[in-house]
Amino acid sequence: MTRLTSGVPVRTLARSTSRLTGRRTVAVAAAVALVTVGASSAALGTTRAPAVSHPAGKASRANVKAGRVGPPITLAHNVSFEGDTLDSRMATDKSGTTYISWISSKDNDNGGLRIVHLCVIPNNARACAGGVKTLNPTDSSTSGSLQMVVTPSGQVTIVWIGNDGGGGSTIYDTTATKTGPLSAEGTLPSRTPSNSTILDAEAGPGGSIWLLVNPDSETSIQLRRGLTATPVKIATPHSYPSGVGGASLAFSGNTAIIAIEANASILSPPIAYAVATGSSVSTFKNIANSASNGTSPRLVHTGAGIRLLAGDAKDFYQTALSKWTGHGFTRAAAIGGSIDLGSVDASTDPSGRLLAAGDDGAHDGKVTVINFADTVHPAAFSFGIGGATNAGGGPTVTTSARGRGWVAWSYQGGNSTNGDTLLAAPIVVAGLHAKKTAHGRHGTVTVIGPASCLPAVSISVSVTGHADNGWKVAKRQLTLNGKKVGATLNGASLTAGKTYTLTGTVTFAEGHTHSKTKAALKFRSCPN
Repeated sequence: MTRLTSGVPVRTLARSTSRLTGRRTVAVAAAVALVTVGASSAALGTTRAPAVSHPAGKASRANVKAGRVGPPITLAHNVSFEGDTLDSRMATDKSGTTYISWISSKDNDNGGLRIVHLCVIPNNARACAGGVKTLNPTDSSTSGSLQMVVTPSGQVTIVWIGNDGGGGSTIYDTTATKTGPLSAEGTLPSRTPSNSTILDAEAGPGGSIWLLVNPDSETSIQLRRGLTATPVKIATPHSYPSGVGGASLAFSGNTAIIAIEANASILSPPIAYAVATGSSVSTFKNIANSASNGTSPRLVHTGAGIRLLAGDAKDFYQTALSKWTGHGFTRAAAIGGSIDLGSVDASTDPSGRLLAAGDDGAHDGKVTVINFADTVHPAAFSFGIGGATNAGGGPTVTTSARGRGWVAWSYQGGNSTNGDTLLAAPIVVAGLHAKKTAHGRHGTVTVIGPASCLPAVSISVSVTGHADNGWKVAKRQLTLNGKKVGATLNGASLTAGKTYTLTGTVTFAEGHTHSKTKAALKFRSCPN
């Protein structure tokens, strides 16, 4: 998953177990306004998209609806992933270049040769530049728990873990640039017990990469303050009798926030968090109304601070959001509507928005992508993934500041000879609505338009008037920076990063007497 703020590296988050059972059909609330974009089975086959570029120009200024904006490309076919986790990692650097990494074997045999892969998609391109980069790991049959960190300039670091049969596990790494190959495999010091997993990786103070590792223990996890740092043991809560199932790491300045969930596939103990400052780590505290529900907690450092996406204690099928206050987390609250994400990936981009993606738990065969433009309220769309019943390993998402990006997902073949397929599709996120109300002498005016920042996507706008007793609405007018606009605003036609004012003017009338009231909504177009 993408983590990107000004001068701060981006990275992918820890893997999560998909909640693929116990689905229910629910109606999607109108307030969430899911836009469904269909995808045929043929479009989701093994046809590879050509390596063509679509530079910004007249074509990009056409009205674009939120959703999938092109056919998916096939990154891997007839392969085997780890099976119960997010199968890919994604990030976007400051230039808009997208990075997708994964580990898979060449066939459907979990014991086969497992290879590290990296696909680099330049901004506005539709294919991996120069093909997929690969590396054959030393512990090829056991390599897994892949994580990726990408800096704003495009420096890639990939880490994974392997069990070499020597009574322990070894963590490895490789690096790459936008145009170069994967470097030779490196070995991190301080081996960890057998069957360990990497829970998360995050760029910390000074650009050092911190790791959370589960050492196959039911009572502790490990924190590494840098790839070469000595692991520090952190005791986990007694309410986690089966250990930690997932974890996430984020930074508020030089303070590290750690969130963990219990190793359980049903509604269970709350998400717990600890704070690491200097050389010390606090004890874990529970986050109110959160729950471990088989989906790893997702911590994201957005432009408005750290946000957490996790399970909702009141409803197994809901995803809840909590905000870091600097001293603790707010009570987790369902993100709204009937959004049911069976597995959750979360990220941010240079605009500072919070992004989420998951297999649509309410509708099999669909992926849902959510833009929290203000890091709290959701604007979502869904699209079909063809004949697959779910996104097997859970979708991952990454975007540029302008709101254009990619979603990757995998699905299993119909039998043992088909293996797994990994796909990625270009998207543009939905715009979030905001409103402004003004009270005049003879009525009230409400303008509904975009919240900051508006992606390069079309969004509905409107002005309404409510007259006082004895008065009526005689005329309505909507303008953008003084120019009349209709019912739809084309975000792709706006200047990137510019602030606009959407003004609604309503004329109220009582007989021959007229009175005007204006409401103005200011918003910013997403930057490049």
